[in-house]
Amino acid sequence: MKRFLILSSFLALFLLPSFLSAQTSVKNSFEGLAVIEKSLLNIENQNWVYHAEDGSNLLYIDFDKINMNLNQVFVKNESGVVMYQDEVWDLPVDAIYEIDLAQFPKGAYVIEVNAFTKTFKKEVSTN
Repeated sequence: MKRFLILSSFLALFLLPSFLSAQTSVKNSFEGLAVIEKSLLNIENQNWVYHAEDGSNLLYIDFDKINMNLNQVFVKNESGVVMYQDEVWDLPVDAIYEIDLAQFPKGAYVIEVNAFTKTFKKEVSTN
């Protein structure tokens, strides 16, 4: 019995600190993940849902960045007249939707993506 107590004490004394440092290491790893996730949220808040390549009339809408079910996409001119409309409720939630702005006359437009509970808007202009 005495050997068991000595062995248990020895193991607790030498293994417990390494176990605790492993827990601290895991905790720090999770904190790092939280920082990464927070930076991704900042990207979404900077409107990376919409993406247009330089020199191109193509506008891409990343449905995966919008964390809700979407219903419709509209393109409206400066007067609010609907120039384009599409039902998107049946598309996959991770779809990348493409709008070719070359089909519209030069001017300013508002792209609206309607979810069932919220509307996302982006102002664009064609050259």
